[in-house]
Parts: sequence; C-alpha cells; structure tokens
Amino acid sequence: MIYGSTEFNTLLVEVIRREYRHPHYKEAVRLAEEMSVHVYGNRPDSLLKRVRPGEDEEIMRYRLENFEATTKAPCGKALKIVSKMFNPNLSSIIFPKDNKTAEALKEYTMYYYPVYNSLTVFNKDVTLKKMTADANALMAVKPQRIPRNDAEKVKPIVTIYDSKDVWYWDLDHFLVNTEIKRIDSRIVYTFEYYDIERYAKFQAEAPKDNEPAIINLIEEYPHNFTDQHGEKEIPAWKLRGNSLSLNNGDVLYESFFADAKAHWNLSIIHESDVLGAFVKHMNPQRVVIGEECSNSKVVDGITLKCRGGWLQGGDATGKGFRTKCDKCDGTGRVASSPYEDHIINRQKLDEMTNMSMDAVGYVKVPVEATKLLADRAKEMVHEGNAAINMLIEDYVGANQSGIAKLYDRSAQSDTIYDIGCIMYDVHFQNQFYFINKYMNGVSDSASGKVTDQNLPQINKPTKFNIETTGELVLAFKDAAASGVDRYFLQAKQIEIISRDMDTNPDLKKYYIMLINLDPLFGLTQDVIDLNMMRGLVYKTDAVIHSNLKPFIDRALAENREFMNLDKEAKMAILKAYAEELITAEKPQIDMSQIPDQNV
Repeated sequence: MIYGSTEFNTLLVEVIRREYRHPHYKEAVRLAEEMSVHVYGNRPDSLLKRVRPGEDEEIMRYRLENFEATTKAPCGKALKIVSKMFNPNLSSIIFPKDNKTAEALKEYTMYYYPVYNSLTVFNKDVTLKKMTADANALMAVKPQRIPRNDAEKVKPIVTIYDSKDVWYWDLDHFLVNTEIKRIDSRIVYTFEYYDIERYAKFQAEAPKDNEPAIINLIEEYPHNFTDQHGEKEIPAWKLRGNSLSLNNGDVLYESFFADAKAHWNLSIIHESDVLGAFVKHMNPQRVVIGEECSNSKVVDGITLKCRGGWLQGGDATGKGFRTKCDKCDGTGRVASSPYEDHIINRQKLDEMTNMSMDAVGYVKVPVEATKLLADRAKEMVHEGNAAINMLIEDYVGANQSGIAKLYDRSAQSDTIYDIGCIMYDVHFQNQFYFINKYMNGVSDSASGKVTDQNLPQINKPTKFNIETTGELVLAFKDAAASGVDRYFLQAKQIEIISRDMDTNPDLKKYYIMLINLDPLFGLTQDVIDLNMMRGLVYKTDAVIHSNLKPFIDRALAENREFMNLDKEAKMAILKAYAEELITAEKPQIDMSQIPDQNV
C-alpha cells in the first residue's frame, strides 16, 4: 500500500479509529516489554503484581514503589562483553582508494556523522542495546533535514523506532506513529512513513466513521531507490535477533539474550519478595495482652460504661442507651501503643504467673526462608548469564579447569559471533548502502557512475579477544612448560604484548620488535652454549640474543628510521654491532716482543 492511494487512506482510518495493527504487533510489543526490564531497567509491573500468598496490600505497594532494576547490571556487563566486536583490531571497514566520492562518504560516516561522529560509535552505543531489548524494532535511514534547494546536499541519519510505534507494515511500506496529541476536541496523530518511493512525515485524523482520513503532509523526500536488478527498495529494516518461525510462515524476532530472560525474571520476583520480607522483619507484628476496656462517657447526663465493646447505660425511666465504644473500637480490650510503656497492675501480674508468654512481645518471624530466597535471587542472575554463555566472566580463576575455560570461551565467542553477523552483515551494510544512495545516488546516476562503487569493504570479526592479560600470561606459562614449539611461544608473547599495551602503540611496537629480532628466542643460555660448541649456532646470533636491547637502543639513537626498516635491514645492523663486539673482545698479541727467528 502506497501513500496517497485509496487503499492506504482506508487502512489509515482503520489504524487510527479501530486500532488496527499488523498481525504480530501484540507479540512484538510483549517481547520488547519483557526484555526492556533487564536492558533499560524499566519497572516490570506484570511481574511485581503477581499474587503472593497472604500478602498485605501495603507490602505489595511498598515493593512496587521501591523497585530497583537488579538485573540491569548483569545484562549491561554482558553487553560490554559483546561490544568487543567493535574493536578495530578485530574488524575493518576499508573504503576504495582514488575515489573522491568514497572519500567523502568515509569522512561523513566515520568522522563527521551527526551527534556520534561515526556509525561505529552509534551502533555500539545505540543499536547493540536496542536490538537486545527490542529485536522487532525498525531501523531506517532518512534525511536529517529535507534540503531546501537543489544545491543543498542531503545529510542522511540512521533512526530506530520501537516496535510499539510501528503500527503497520507490509512489503511496500512502514507506518510509524511518533506522536499523539489532542487539539481542542480533535486527536491528531503524527506519522513517519517509508515506502518504495519516498520518506514522508504527516499528520492525520479520522473525525467520523465512514469518512476518509484528513491528512496534512509535513515533509516529503522522494528517493525511488532500486537495487542492481531494478527492484525498488525501502530504506528501512528490522533490527533482528533469534528468529521465531511462526505457523503461517512469518518470522518474528526475539532478543539474543532471550534465553536469560526467564532466569532474570525470577531473580526480579525473588528480589522483590525478599524486599517485602525484610520490611516485615523490620516492622514485626506486635503481640500484647489486652486488658478489659474501662472506658466511660457521659451522654446527656447519663454515664455510659464499656461492656464488651459497647457503651451502655440507662436513665431513671429505664430508657437505655447503647453505642460502640470509641476507645476499644468494639473489641472490649485495650492495649498500649508500641511506643509507650505497657503497665499492668500487680494483681493482674499475679494472675498471669502461670502463663508462658510475656505480657508484651513481638511475633518471631523465621528468617531462614528469606535467606534462601535471597540466595536464589543471586543464583538466577548467574543462571541467566550462563544461558547466554556469559557466566565465565564471573568464575574465571584457578578453580576452573583449562578445558572448561576453553569450552566456555568458545561458547561465548559463538554468541558474540552470531550477534556480530547481524551487526556487520545487515546493519553496517544497509547503513552505508542507503546513506550512499541518499548522498550520491542522483549525481552518480547523472554522470553514469555506479553508486555502489563508493561502498566500503566491511570485514566482520571472526575471532574475539575475550581473555584478560592475566589469563593469557597463565596460558603462555602452561604452554612453555608443556614444551611446545618456541616459534609458537614467540607468537603468543606478541599477542600478550599487543593486548596489554594496546593503549601505548609506540611501546607496543618497540617490544614486538625486540621479540621479532631475537634470533634465538626461547632458548636458554645452556642450550645456546651447547649448540655453539656443536657448531649449530652462529656466534653473532648468540651475541645479538644476549645484547638485544642495548643493540636496538643504539640503533634507534643512530638512526631514527630504524624501526621502519624491514627485518633484513635491521638484522644487518645488529650483526654489524655483534661482529664489532666480538672483534673488540679478541685477545691482541704484541708481535714486537717476539724475537725474529731469522736472526
């Protein structure tokens, strides 16, 4: 259905007046609401208002008003781990060279993108969190502002709409509600609209049944995007997540963290119950021994005394009066305030000598169940993390075997890879594709240039540096002790240095050079001496190995470009230093002191 057609206007009336939505609207909104609790910390009323056996209404109100999102932190930690996919050392976006249009596209998307400076930052800060919370949300590319004339260039931006705002969509269009407001007696709806021909923003209202919608166009930008096969395209797509195949063949999406949702929900429920239990412990029910009410009151000159909760009496004619006692509220017993001393006379105290309870006390509330519930709330957080392969971050240590670490790391990498495929193969690709279309489609078409030639090559990450530096060091130690090849150890040590010194590129480059230029890396001095005796090692190599750092420091001092030389040139300089040292250490014989044998 295309904007402006009779079919579209009929649909718009149904959408506004009868709340007609696309077939999977309710399910998409439900999935988003359930995950937003953990991603954004929204209050889950549906969970907190579930009936608790024997719970007072005041306790439930207290739980609701004092809710805190305890699962937001573990979910946020998992998102931080997943965000490793944006590490520039693991992925790359390479633009074509000798292409001025591609260079302009690179500058806009990677350095001057509105608000976030680059699309990478936008996807890390916004898209990743949003697709985790609302997998059926809509991502679209639109002009930041409609150009006022032909000379003004379009600045495209990426926008994400919640699934609850995507009221209707089909293969030809997306209809998104962005505002509902009342003007006098009218209700006006604002929509943003994407179809195969245009982006538009308009207001609409349906004043009466059986009448067409009143539409006021605010802005419009025709694009007429087509792919390489000439098929028309809509610059909008779903965020996606785990696919849910429905019976009718349609596909709905749930969060990549959906497997943790059940455990995190239980953690919220249990934590709320623990909060209610703590309140009861802090304000326990008071138990007192009630004394017979002795209240009396004079009404119309007649003294009324409390008898069983009722003020009763009569006049001389026998006329009686009976009213509810205002002191004991009809119970016939009274007790002191918990903030006052409860005084019992001696006679009553003597009468209670055989009783097994104190005159005043409090109900002893058992705390064992509350402790168990608090522990279970924490356990559910860990179970949720385990469901999405993020538990290893909480349990990395000596107690975990190497095989378990390897398995957990592999599972965690698989989870990040699955999310990374959507991020790089769908979102990055579509963002660059449509931004390029908006910016260069018309001019490239006029000059006969293929617009897609401006697009970058996007290389998604396939391996993720999840391990900490400490773990890498321990792994290196184990590998060295197991006797693996020294060249493998050399590569692993470079990996450790690259990770630990990532924020200091000059120092990282220096130490990596030290390792690469060591001709006898990994060999002990005893092995080196033995191999020299056997003639298996050059003496110059042994000298370089023993004096590697001072040799390199000398080379850097003499030649500032030493670090930029190729390895062969560097080794030639180091060998010259080694031969110089060997020559200097050779014993010199004074031939002048030896007699001439010919004399």
